[in-house]
Amino acid sequence: MKNLDIIFNSVLSEINPSVDDIKLIDDIISKLKKLLEISARKLNIKYTKIEPQGSTGIKQTQLKGDFDIDLFIGLDYNLFKHKYKGMSKSKRKKESKKDFLSLCNNWILQSLTLNEFHNPRLLYAEHPYVTVDYLLDDIKLKIDIVLYFDLDLEFIKKNGPITAVDRSPWHGSFVKDELNPDQKNDVRLLKQFFKACYSYGDKSAVGKVGFIGYSAELLIYYFNNLTNLFENFNELHKKPLDCYNRNDKELSKIIHFQNDYLIIIDPIDKNRNVASAISERAYQYCNQKISEFLKQPSPEFFKIKPISEADLSNKRDSILSHTYIVELQNKLVNNE
Repeated sequence: MKNLDIIFNSVLSEINPSVDDIKLIDDIISKLKKLLEISARKLNIKYTKIEPQGSTGIKQTQLKGDFDIDLFIGLDYNLFKHKYKGMSKSKRKKESKKDFLSLCNNWILQSLTLNEFHNPRLLYAEHPYVTVDYLLDDIKLKIDIVLYFDLDLEFIKKNGPITAVDRSPWHGSFVKDELNPDQKNDVRLLKQFFKACYSYGDKSAVGKVGFIGYSAELLIYYFNNLTNLFENFNELHKKPLDCYNRNDKELSKIIHFQNDYLIIIDPIDKNRNVASAISERAYQYCNQKISEFLKQPSPEFFKIKPISEADLSNKRDSILSHTYIVELQNKLVNNE
């Protein structure tokens, strides 16, 4: 596999973040933490920790040019649980959302006072969080500041999380502790490969939802290295990955797993399939590309190229001859 190692090292030299990139993120995080800590003392707000999560945070599995920051603020659940006592899960979720909204509005948004922090805004679907743009000279990046309940791992494994993001810091700790530097580089290579296949993230051109960062990290964890993963990728849809050692029959009895094409069990929560949203088409396309790569290895498979437009005038193609494109244009109508 010496040839593969040469290719992997060549690609890594292009996609690894520089020392300056990492220092820039560290400096911005230090500024943010200082602002939040000063404001929390003034408002007498208690928190357990403020730390960066995600690939640019404690995981350190980011690609070159990936500057976005996820800053997580832990809250002691013991200070809140008396308010939720006796509530159903749905009611508890609504009440915790109110508490998070209050902290976002009255603490986090009010803390972002430096000139380089632009357009701080509150965003949420299920979980409220603050997003702010960092702009200084020619540097531009996005920062998400997220509140969560800082729960013990055993509590999450036994009871599940209280909010949708309570597992995330444990995901970060797991990747930080369980993957060595070589494996983290393999994660970078895998992410780059998925991106080159347009099968990465929640807006995959190939199949709606592709592989996410945590799924890439777990694939390297389960298979130990990228070469081993590539050689076994074609079996992934047949063999569930479960560190709790449950067999196919046991997993098939879990109702919310039954329609999932791939199963990659979250080591933090045995009842969560990290791959539940990954589409079959995204997997099959990546599988085909991995097969082609193993037959004729080349750095070209890791390059993100524009998606070529189909020539619909080619009537000899059985598929294209029955394909049509309709473009619609909105026009403003003046009713005055």
